[in-house]
Amino acid sequence: MVTQELEAIASALKSFWWDRFFSSDYMPHDLPYAGAVEYANHLYDLGAELCYLTGREEKRMRKGTETNLVRDGFPFGSSDIRLVMRQGLDLSDAAHKAQQAKQLAQQGFLVASFENEPVNLVTLSKLLPQAAHIFVDTVCSDSEAEAGKNLFCIQGFSSFVPPLATLS
Repeated sequence: MVTQELEAIASALKSFWWDRFFSSDYMPHDLPYAGAVEYANHLYDLGAELCYLTGREEKRMRKGTETNLVRDGFPFGSSDIRLVMRQGLDLSDAAHKAQQAKQLAQQGFLVASFENEPVNLVTLSKLLPQAAHIFVDTVCSDSEAEAGKNLFCIQGFSSFVPPLATLS
């Protein structure tokens, strides 16, 4: 009896959490990693075209995502910066990012990707082996990922010296 009650409570909590967490309403609680804003601005100032490729669902989270990018001071709002989001939940995060990465590769040269999910990082490294793929060691799922090439790890952006900083 206790197990059934716990399962019912867990199910209700999951539903409550899913309906709210993955929505623009809760985006104000989403804060950038330390140093990420400065790093993105540094790359943009050097002439990089930025693409924020996210697994967030566009319909439920675009408004909040855009608001946060502007609020936090990320480069955003010009023609050389893109925000690419999932159109629905029919694709997994990794499948969505793989599909979009293929399209991005046809449009230009990818120098680096930054990802907090190991599975996504390995997927991108296989599709775009010429680029550096950086794992940002923060909160992530417990999904296993196989080894890949051109993979790097940082603890956060504030500890990562931009590779071109010494050239400017």
